[in-house]
Amino acid sequence: MALEIEIKVHVKDPSRMRSKIKEARGQHTKTARQYDGIFDFPNGKLFKRGELFRLRIIEPVWPDGEKKAIITFKGKRKLNGAIKSREETEFETGDIRGALLTLKEMGLEKKMEYLKSTEFYRLGKLKITLDHFPQLKELGHFIELEGTRLDIEKGMKKLGLDEKDAEKLSYPEIMAKLFKKKG
Repeated sequence: MALEIEIKVHVKDPSRMRSKIKEARGQHTKTARQYDGIFDFPNGKLFKRGELFRLRIIEPVWPDGEKKAIITFKGKRKLNGAIKSREETEFETGDIRGALLTLKEMGLEKKMEYLKSTEFYRLGKLKITLDHFPQLKELGHFIELEGTRLDIEKGMKKLGLDEKDAEKLSYPEIMAKLFKKKG
């Protein structure tokens, strides 16, 4: 299990943010469509405990990339200011059908799914993603910075981001809130 440390901030102007990343000498590494399926037991046990089980199917935008699945379990989130950390276990597989069958056999069912378009960047050791949800335009864009707390703080400063603007909810929590609003 690894410790994931990240911050997520809503971005009003994605073009300006791309420029800021470039000015900070961030490198664009790839762009992909990500289909996220959030799984839980019928009684919602994982969600109630603040845990998450996700099957992500990644489809690179350019033709030379391979379609793959990443299965991820995330433990309960801890907040240190606006920076979130949680234990995370994940692995890749090319057998998407096998992964779905395994989840079903474990008693897990899909509770939510959404499509996300993601641009991936590197800024030193910092991983940066610029996310947007083409089917849920009202969500807009988000930037996520992942690395050590120190790298995140340095990245926030270089990109002109403020911790007070951070989103403390996970994407599934944001989606659940949005879907509840829509009725």
